[in-house]
Amino acid sequence: MAPQYKTPGVYIQEPDSFPPSIVGVETAVPCFIGYTEKAVDTDLRSLHLLPRRIASLTEYVQMFGAAYLRKYYLLSDSVGAGRLPESDRNWGWVSLDGVNPYLLAEDSRKSFNLYDSMRLFYANGGGSCYVVSVGDYSGTIEKAALLQGVEVCASFIGPTMVAIPDAVLMSDDDARDLNVAMLRMCRDAGDRMALIDLWGMDKVEGPHWESQVASFRKGLRAAGPESMQFGAAYFPSLVTSIVAPEDIDMASFVTVDADKLATLKLALGQALQVDYPAAGEQVEGTGISTLNDKGKQIYATCVDRIGADTEELALHQLTQALASMVPGFQRLRTAIAATQNVLPPSGAMAGVWAMNDAVRGVWNAPVNTGIAGLVQPALPISGNQQDDLNVPVDGLSINAIRTFQGRGTLIWGARTLDGNSNDWRYIQVRRTMIYVEQSVKQALQTMAFNPNTAQTWATVASMIESFLHNLWAAGGLMGAKPSEAFSVQCGLGSTMTSDDVLNGVMRVQTMVQMVRPAEFMVLTIEQQMLAGA
Repeated sequence: MAPQYKTPGVYIQEPDSFPPSIVGVETAVPCFIGYTEKAVDTDLRSLHLLPRRIASLTEYVQMFGAAYLRKYYLLSDSVGAGRLPESDRNWGWVSLDGVNPYLLAEDSRKSFNLYDSMRLFYANGGGSCYVVSVGDYSGTIEKAALLQGVEVCASFIGPTMVAIPDAVLMSDDDARDLNVAMLRMCRDAGDRMALIDLWGMDKVEGPHWESQVASFRKGLRAAGPESMQFGAAYFPSLVTSIVAPEDIDMASFVTVDADKLATLKLALGQALQVDYPAAGEQVEGTGISTLNDKGKQIYATCVDRIGADTEELALHQLTQALASMVPGFQRLRTAIAATQNVLPPSGAMAGVWAMNDAVRGVWNAPVNTGIAGLVQPALPISGNQQDDLNVPVDGLSINAIRTFQGRGTLIWGARTLDGNSNDWRYIQVRRTMIYVEQSVKQALQTMAFNPNTAQTWATVASMIESFLHNLWAAGGLMGAKPSEAFSVQCGLGSTMTSDDVLNGVMRVQTMVQMVRPAEFMVLTIEQQMLAGA
């Protein structure tokens, strides 16, 4: 409507010089679903099953707490593995004095992966993300609770990828059902991808993992072929350095079991190579011997605290005392850290995807790069073994994380689970299309209820063309010139009929030429022979 001038004076008008523009949506915002130590915001309101956006590990700790404290104990060599309860998840041999071996066993099968996966996510360049807490550490991992988390994630807009690191700790059947639900959720939303961890790999011994991979693929087919383009799987698990030996303190040995406590005391005493007194027994001495005597007194106090409800400061003092007195105590802490450092790759890959998008753009494959905090893959993969992972008959491609001589460990695959599709075979193609679709969709929301006329059609086409031109200029579309990279049509007779206009339907047809990776590089070498030779 033209302005009405009633009062004498000067009036200023500032007409827009440019049409509305399309702003690209975020591409690297994962949603992590799992169990946390707590779930309260800064106002102490519950965050249980409520998605919360955070931007740092500090925020995570403030609202969701830290890692689950896994408990361990020692068994003497004479006892052997036969005494291990069936619930034990991890065990191995450790010697505190370099002579007497002890069996280090985890007290229960219960463990949780989310916190350490978040540490791996931020170590690899992760930024903002959502966290959905489905419960605390008081119970065990339940499929029903994690499925609730998937439903919550499906109900809001924002995440562009989804990961459930705790899924690998479930039974094979429960992990299958959970990952199938996650894939279907991503398919229905159309704006995110699932990062899938292979389940059941803790049962694999040595390099023979092909049967478990086949079982994984068989279970995942239940999601349906139309879901596979929205998922990517990485293999194997990662041996990391996220949990340092210095992170392990004597809280990991707090127990009221007298037998286990006696074994721990015996191991520490042997490592010190001296018969130390009982707790509370006073020790006297002078001169040089006083140093050794005071060590005995500290030891007696330390072992008396093991098994009691000790405050955090006392446990820290106990750990520091043992670390300074018992050289072999570091071996014990290293052995415990090793059991906690095997993590599924989804947390690391979410960080790698985020870093890739920030540095190179979503249209580049997140591949041929290392992983921060990685020591080595949990299982070795040869070139011949990767053949079936990368190009299987059923198309369910699995991306390998492999070690190469002289190059270290690299992510060596960038395929979706829809490996037989020429359209959606590659991760960056699927993610770039999500980026284009969601950016255009969000921008066109402002055009709703505008007149369905040629002026609106021209404005919409101009907006999309400008957005795609910028994407092409950045290297996100293939073509020597814009006309080869994309085309946009919107108008009566081209994309719409008269009935469409009468019914309030505006159709826009956009065609883009996506960038695909040079996955297979063939190098032909010819040798020029000397004439007459």
